[in-house]
Amino acid sequence: MFSGETSAIKICFVPQDTGNFAETLYVYSTDPDTPAYPVKLWGRGIASDIALSCSLYDFGNVNVGDSAFWTLQIYNKGNANLIIDSVKNKDTLLFIWETVIPETLTPGGTLIVTVKFRPYTYGVFEDTFEIYSNDWDEYVKKIAVKGSGCQQDIKVSDTLIDFGVVKVQTTSTYPLKIYNVGYATQLIVDSVRTTGLAFT
Repeated sequence: MFSGETSAIKICFVPQDTGNFAETLYVYSTDPDTPAYPVKLWGRGIASDIALSCSLYDFGNVNVGDSAFWTLQIYNKGNANLIIDSVKNKDTLLFIWETVIPETLTPGGTLIVTVKFRPYTYGVFEDTFEIYSNDWDEYVKKIAVKGSGCQQDIKVSDTLIDFGVVKVQTTSTYPLKIYNVGYATQLIVDSVRTTGLAFT
């Protein structure tokens, strides 16, 4: 460089983690007094960091047509705003994310999420929620959920019982069997009644 000339160089800061960074840049030249001219550099790396209160939840047994609810907490452990962009799962009629998204969490913030399981038939069901955010190293966070749809279903061994001819004032018995052919739930038989006095 000749006397009076100016040259510009670009200095970049690319933090690989969160926190404060301090370094020294040296500009080397043929200046006899300051052959290495120091320049102090300082910067702070910021990033959002998503965390969940749970990564797997089992709703257990729920009667068909009923609903069970679960509360999930989403945390921002980072030092920048966490933006939760969207949430996806396969069966949105069975496992339902009830909290409105998108949502922004400030550093240290918490989002309370309500998830509902509403079985429309019996059986064991599983699904996965995928939470998309601006987390710098984990932009998709997954939660596995499962639950069982239960259904009570009564059957009897006979729908017609013919006792035939029975002598008056004597007793004839017949073993009627009652079955619960439903799924994963208890059938409670409250009582057994007849419409008359001859059968008990």
